[in-house]
Amino acid sequence: MVALGVDFGTSHTVAVARWPDGRARPLLFDGTPLLPSATFWEDGELVVGRDALHSARRAPASFEPNPKRRIDDGHVFLGEQEVPVHDLLVAVFRRVRAEFARTAGGPPEAVTVTHPANWASTRRKALAAAVRAADLPAATLVPEPVAAATYFVRVLRHMVPVGSAVVVYDLGAGTFDGSVVARTADGFEVLAVDGRDDLGGLDFDEVVLAMIGRTLPPERWQRLVAPSTIEEARAARLLRDEVREAKERLSRASSVTVLVPLLDVDVQLTRDEFEAAARPLVERSVRVLTETVRLSRVTAGQVAGIFLVGGASQIPLVATELHRAFGKPPVTIEQPEMVVAEGSVLVGARIDKPSAAVVPAARPRGSASVASPSQPPVAVVSPVRPAPSPAVVVPPPGSPVTPSVPPVPRGPLPPVGSPVPPPSGLLPPAVTPAVTPPGVLPPAGSPVVMPVSPAGAGPGVAPVSGASGPVSPGAVPFSPAPPVHRMPPQQVYPPRPVFYQPPPPQVVYVPQYVMPPVPPPPRRIAPGAIRWPAGFLTLYGVLMYISTGLVALVLVVYKVSDTEELTAAGWQAGLYAGLGSLAFAILYTHGARRLRRGSNGHLWYPIALCVLLAFGGAYTASGAHQPAWLAVTGVYLGSALLLLLPSARAWVRPLRPPAPSVGNATADAEE
Repeated sequence: MVALGVDFGTSHTVAVARWPDGRARPLLFDGTPLLPSATFWEDGELVVGRDALHSARRAPASFEPNPKRRIDDGHVFLGEQEVPVHDLLVAVFRRVRAEFARTAGGPPEAVTVTHPANWASTRRKALAAAVRAADLPAATLVPEPVAAATYFVRVLRHMVPVGSAVVVYDLGAGTFDGSVVARTADGFEVLAVDGRDDLGGLDFDEVVLAMIGRTLPPERWQRLVAPSTIEEARAARLLRDEVREAKERLSRASSVTVLVPLLDVDVQLTRDEFEAAARPLVERSVRVLTETVRLSRVTAGQVAGIFLVGGASQIPLVATELHRAFGKPPVTIEQPEMVVAEGSVLVGARIDKPSAAVVPAARPRGSASVASPSQPPVAVVSPVRPAPSPAVVVPPPGSPVTPSVPPVPRGPLPPVGSPVPPPSGLLPPAVTPAVTPPGVLPPAGSPVVMPVSPAGAGPGVAPVSGASGPVSPGAVPFSPAPPVHRMPPQQVYPPRPVFYQPPPPQVVYVPQYVMPPVPPPPRRIAPGAIRWPAGFLTLYGVLMYISTGLVALVLVVYKVSDTEELTAAGWQAGLYAGLGSLAFAILYTHGARRLRRGSNGHLWYPIALCVLLAFGGAYTASGAHQPAWLAVTGVYLGSALLLLLPSARAWVRPLRPPAPSVGNATADAEE
């Protein structure tokens, strides 16, 4: 039996065929498994699929891109023609039927169609009516979460034991459905479902469209948002296609460039900008799914996995937010658009009814072994089941071996020659005569009987005959039963001695004490009376390092050039000056570091350095008649005075441990 599963989506329709050997293959429409659900009114008939997309560029007013969103509307206007929504759905299913007939050579024998789990009965009836109007068999409607869970188990081979559940996140082009499906002994059961009809991939397209509009002048952007001419309407349709492709490419690349038709402008979009703009929509869907899981009362240990379904679920932000909300990474596949259709056809394979066959009725034990020609056995109808293998009974040595006797049915039997027609839909009427299982023997002394066929018995009647001869013409002659091979007696061995085995030693695990982590001490911030002197000392030390380097460079240059401008006494004086400046630089930087560290217990060392610098500046200003050195004197003299303040003395005071409490002091005294 070739079955068909259809996922009628908002943007695309997917159809999967299941062949008699169990293989499931998608139908290809123009070389791709995704059939656009769009319709176009042209010359009094509806065009479906990619032909409708191409025709929409010529006459956008006669184009309907999403018939599924209009299922609650009675009619739609395609151009100047008022078309029932029912005809739009029928056109899509007829396109699927035509492709199936071209691939399989005929119409399907069974059809399953998926629908959102929260659809009302009116929508489901409209969907089933469209399937019947498309010359397809009566469809079995399957909720999309059940189909997705079936694919999750039977195709992806994920372990979902009975009692656990699967969380399905279905983000399609026009709708979002969040559901919790529980695994039962009979299949899957929807525990809770919720969704939004105004949230889907088309809303993410609007987000990208708004991002492009913010980069363009408003007066030029209105030509594409609210077109007033046929050229602007065509450009708006091309822009929608560019926006959808840009959204899909942002799932794979970090940035894309969109060409805005009619304006001839290139707009660059990045994934970070798209995720920032689309985050409210994703968070809204995650909140709906979280509330659905809470209402289902499924614990975190019962969730076997989170399954992403729908083309819009390929956005990387969706998986990130779900992982953050549930603490478990969702299951993603390469083509989530194919999940529901293939899962629906697998659900249809499980609900097919088992076939029935005509089998002869069994006769009770102890009944007569010979029946008259006017009482043939009656054929009954029962489901096909594998017959249990009977136990082999071996007679004792020396007992006669006789063939088995078929049992006689209970109740009145029809006259000879009346055929027993099998019920419709069952197996062919030819029935194999009832044969007694091998090894079951009649009592000793009973006559040997072989079943024969009555002359007037019709098809489907089990033949019987007596031991005295054939009951009707054409009797089968008696043939002896094959010999029974007896098994040799088994040798009995003495029992083996049983040795005592002590139980294994018990292992006692002692928990290991782990020291708690010790937090680092809080960072102390030095007061201003410490920061300013330390900064000035560091500044002067850096200047001394620079002067030392310059002196060393001059001495090396004169030494290498071997000039006589620098005498030996001058070179020696320069050497001593460089060494002195290096020593003072080390002292100043060391004093500043000790000031910043604090808790050293004294301030005389930094105060002495500041006083020394103040006197040195005053001496230089008086001897060399350079008033600028008076500023150095004032700075370092002020630094020495700052170090005499109480805040500076408190900074260098050694830290003491906190005083013990009264309880600790009492315990120490008792010890």
